[in-house]
Amino acid sequence: MRNIIGLDIGTTAVRLVQVSKPDTDGFVTITDAHIEPMPERAMATSQINDATTVGLTVASALSNAKMRGPVVVGLTTTRTDLVTLDIPAHITGGARDDLIRNPGRELSPRLKLANSYLSWSTIGTDPTGDAAREQVAVALAHLDDVELLTRACTVAGITPIAIDLNGAAALRAVSRTRQGIRDTETVINLGAGSTLVATRTGPALRSLQVIPHGGARITQELMGPLRADFAAADERKRALRISDAPDQARQQSSLYIDNPDAGAGATSGVDAALSDTANRLVYSVVTAIDQDEQRHRSRTRRILLTGQGALLRGLAELVQARTNVQTRIGLPWVHPPKSRRGGLEPDQPFLLGLTTAIGLALWEKPS
Repeated sequence: MRNIIGLDIGTTAVRLVQVSKPDTDGFVTITDAHIEPMPERAMATSQINDATTVGLTVASALSNAKMRGPVVVGLTTTRTDLVTLDIPAHITGGARDDLIRNPGRELSPRLKLANSYLSWSTIGTDPTGDAAREQVAVALAHLDDVELLTRACTVAGITPIAIDLNGAAALRAVSRTRQGIRDTETVINLGAGSTLVATRTGPALRSLQVIPHGGARITQELMGPLRADFAAADERKRALRISDAPDQARQQSSLYIDNPDAGAGATSGVDAALSDTANRLVYSVVTAIDQDEQRHRSRTRRILLTGQGALLRGLAELVQARTNVQTRIGLPWVHPPKSRRGGLEPDQPFLLGLTTAIGLALWEKPS
């Protein structure tokens, strides 16, 4: 049994998860899970706004969950980048680390090395077949964002064994590939405060972009037309459908969740507000995917939507129509618990909300 605690610090909640070791098919079992509400204004678009409040909330969550084990905490920041380097295979260990951290040039057009927290892992041999060289994935994040997260962890009384990118964690939770297959897949993780667009080739994360537009903004933009407060608008949002999305939901995926109460009584003002905010989000997603294609000269072959925001009716269809890429809901690779509603079907909204925490719990020390 694994004992790593995946700690997902989100805009609306702290989520903790522990999982079993993957079985032969790659599935895990959730052995423990806990969700603790996040106080308002402690986070802003998935980034820490008040480190003390966040730290105290994390401490409360760990105490209430009664979990024990090493912690891997996730980081969401718009100030991040991923690059792939080709390095001579004979340069290993400390010498490789020195070469990556002191390359004599900037690695990223977005972040300066002097202002970045850097981590790396070897992802395989050169795809051209040159066994004398290896590919190394390097992740950079702005030091200020990492230090703010570290400060919150200090308040919580924990020292994480790793800080992982939340986009990488979501990809780890819902995406699988066979050894030796260099397929390309994108995971779109729709959280409350932000949307993460992560693309891999084979097992390696090749790009990650953070869009400061998530489920909370959609709810906020529906509050006026619905004449409701945030909680009521968020609840009623589940019964709405993006009016200009193609009606292809049921052929998209067996994981698509129908809502028998949907479709009734939405006013034209509500329809327009939902369509407008959803289309702006999808435009940003398409831009991120196009930028990834331009940078890596290959387009993703499949898109998985995850996070509770993925359940917005019509969103998967709209993304597929705009990208012309097969799009479906992506559940984490877990043996799901029974529904909290008492049925035999898994509680899909619950699992989608735990996607990032599950991926963090699956973290392994890079080679």
